[in-house]
Amino acid sequence: MVNDSILRRVSAVLLFMLVILIAAAIYWWVLKWDRQFDWTQTQGNTLSSSSVAVLAEINDSLSVTAYTREQNSAVRKAITRLVERYRRYKPDIDLSFVDTDAEPQRVRDLNIKVDGEMVLQLGDASEHVKSLREQSFSNALQRLLRQGDRWLAFVSGHGERKPEGKANHDIQNWVNELKEKGFNIANVNLSETGGVPNNAAMLIIAGSQLNWLPGEVDHVIKYIDRGGNLLWLVDPGSDYGLSRLAEYLTLSIDGATVIDPLARLVGIDNPTFAIVANYPKHPLWEQFEATTLFPQITAVTPLADAKDWRQDIILRSGDQSWLERGDLAGNVRLGDDDLAGPIPLAVSLQRQFASGESYEKAQRVVVLGDGDFIANQYIGNAGNLGLGLRLINWLSENDNLIAIPTPERGDRELILSFFESQLIAVGFLIAIPALLLLTGMLIWWRRRRRS
Repeated sequence: MVNDSILRRVSAVLLFMLVILIAAAIYWWVLKWDRQFDWTQTQGNTLSSSSVAVLAEINDSLSVTAYTREQNSAVRKAITRLVERYRRYKPDIDLSFVDTDAEPQRVRDLNIKVDGEMVLQLGDASEHVKSLREQSFSNALQRLLRQGDRWLAFVSGHGERKPEGKANHDIQNWVNELKEKGFNIANVNLSETGGVPNNAAMLIIAGSQLNWLPGEVDHVIKYIDRGGNLLWLVDPGSDYGLSRLAEYLTLSIDGATVIDPLARLVGIDNPTFAIVANYPKHPLWEQFEATTLFPQITAVTPLADAKDWRQDIILRSGDQSWLERGDLAGNVRLGDDDLAGPIPLAVSLQRQFASGESYEKAQRVVVLGDGDFIANQYIGNAGNLGLGLRLINWLSENDNLIAIPTPERGDRELILSFFESQLIAVGFLIAIPALLLLTGMLIWWRRRRRS
């Protein structure tokens, strides 16, 4: 009995020492191998791939100055947690806090409006961030990286899609994304302004529905002649007096509608919807693998003798598609007058434009046979938003921002009824502890009976 008692005590001591050694080994391993895991459904504690890509483009040191009251510890901790997520990928981010009560003049000079507002400084450029959301912070970083003029001039006066419009056919959602990325928006009526403003980064024609005046077309051609960039979104149907602009760009715009049987295979019971999943080699498509959806699109074909322009077909329809020149009603089939696919849907043009005696700039134009793909009704489908942002980044010569993924992940809420929330509270705060207590008492009672 004595030997058995000694053996049990030795075994207990050895087991205790083994547990201590294992715990120490785990502690040492945790200190040596710093790893973090985010098991939340929305990955809310981890930077998205788009944010990581933005950080990869920042070569200089970044400073973050947060303006908040000293006693507001909750906001300071939240800001620190947000910045620490970015520091995991860029350790040299400098974070400092300014007590708004102690330095009111500095707050007024910088026009700080929100407690917890952050000022991001990269070189001589700065941006304000008023939200603790990752997307707001990353959008500010993109604005810091963006070079050149930020004004996008949208042509108006011919029934074009409205940048501020909320209707299904308008483009407010796309424009709001562009504003978040640092672009400024202006509506330009060429008859009133007498031309395109000189500070415009590009001119955008978002699907005209009324005829242009000859003088308005002259303004656009003059703008291109002086090196301006252009995004022209065409819709099937009439050219509305813009045929001379197409001739100037050495392009043929057919006006007929592309029919794509592939749309039925993805559940779209409308043959005028075109699906594009394969893209040619072009800077626009770097690391782009999403499918894009075009509700109604026409053919845009480059012609010979493009002078000094380099022309590239950047979008084509599928092999089974065709350009329908007949009636779209009823059972549409490929006819003798139709053009079998693949059909060119979009063309990019670029050339080196001499701006002064010693400076050349890259001049860029994109003509695409559909404007519905960026309309409010369709911008959220597949990769349409990503395509819309890539077109603007390429045309504005922000090539380093083209391949940054478009964030598509949104926050998700768990909404519980009052009964469900109370059930969880009672379960975790009362039922489970009571069960553990009863289990412990039962084990104690059984051991006492045995002794």
